[in-house]
Amino acid sequence: MRQSLAMLGVFVVMCLLPLGGAMLAGQHPLSYYAQLPTQIAISQPGFSLWGLVLILTLPLIYLAFLIVPQRFGFRSTPRLAPSTVVRSRFPAWGWVGVFLVAVFWFVSWAHMGRFAPLQRMDFFFLWLGYILTMDGLVYRRKGHSLASRNTLRFVVLFPTSSVMWWFFEYVNRFVRNWHYEGFESSDPWSYALSATLSFSTVLPALMETAEWLGLRRWIHRRYAAGPIWSSAGKWSWFLGIVGVVGFFCLGLWPHLFFPFAWLGPMLILIPFVHRWMPKRSVLTQIARGDYRQLAVLTLCGPFCGFFWEMWNYLSWPKWVYHLPFVTFGKIFEMPVLGYFGYCPFGWECLLVLHCWMVIAGVKRDGLDILPGSLDTLTAQRAPSVSV
Repeated sequence: MRQSLAMLGVFVVMCLLPLGGAMLAGQHPLSYYAQLPTQIAISQPGFSLWGLVLILTLPLIYLAFLIVPQRFGFRSTPRLAPSTVVRSRFPAWGWVGVFLVAVFWFVSWAHMGRFAPLQRMDFFFLWLGYILTMDGLVYRRKGHSLASRNTLRFVVLFPTSSVMWWFFEYVNRFVRNWHYEGFESSDPWSYALSATLSFSTVLPALMETAEWLGLRRWIHRRYAAGPIWSSAGKWSWFLGIVGVVGFFCLGLWPHLFFPFAWLGPMLILIPFVHRWMPKRSVLTQIARGDYRQLAVLTLCGPFCGFFWEMWNYLSWPKWVYHLPFVTFGKIFEMPVLGYFGYCPFGWECLLVLHCWMVIAGVKRDGLDILPGSLDTLTAQRAPSVSV
């Protein structure tokens, strides 16, 4: 109970931090929270070379870590492979997912008047199809999946996802990095219903993709035997402090600190999850030299992001981005550098899932995307890194 109340308190503080920064800057963002996103005027700074350099620094280092991990002390483990992989039939719900994707992809892009009522709901059904399809692919490979291991708690991912994304909608009122088109004639209640259903697919889509990527053998070969950062856990509170400061400054200087719309919540949650659920913490795995989950969570965001942006591009309603400094080189509606924002999002979603488990008092839930028994690391570890 104490941990549950403390976790709820953390979320309240996270809501107050950017609000405090905005009020210190003399702004009153609460005055337009009752407006629909389509009714908010948006103006962002144009291209800036210095802004580009600052935004690129960390993503390029992280990209190098993913592409050439051996340069960072990783050792290849050619004989390492998941030991629990089995072959099963593609399940019935997987075929339902394929059907939903095919039908609602067409509905989403058709722009035919007869489909207008469905187009307000197509995002939910399209991504429900994606989720069921990915779950079916995992089940076919492993003999179990997120949906089959614990169906009830899999279903709970959907309302949890809605709450999570409404929080990001709240944060977007400070940075104004995106808005929605096609809801101009909607009343607030119909918009809220449609948005809540759409937002409910984000978390399960990321987690399904993460588990599917976790079955890739190259993930285990490349990232299982990395540098042992034995003091990783000790840095968790430092990361939390960085998140608090950055999230507060997001409200004070939104054009400069807008990356903390994604980084801030993740950094703030890291120390609490590491303290209350150390066995599930990514930092615990890094301390053992196991970077597989970190790699999987980093890759699942851009993977889903590609489909989010592709399906959004010709849809109606749709969202449009307004990112400061990096508005060039769009791939669909997203500027190319904006895809780096998806990299921490997978980790963030897993942290949200763990926080929900803390609040609900769940210890064992069948939702692990990389179970500890997935394989046994037999390769020699890389040298210890002293930090």
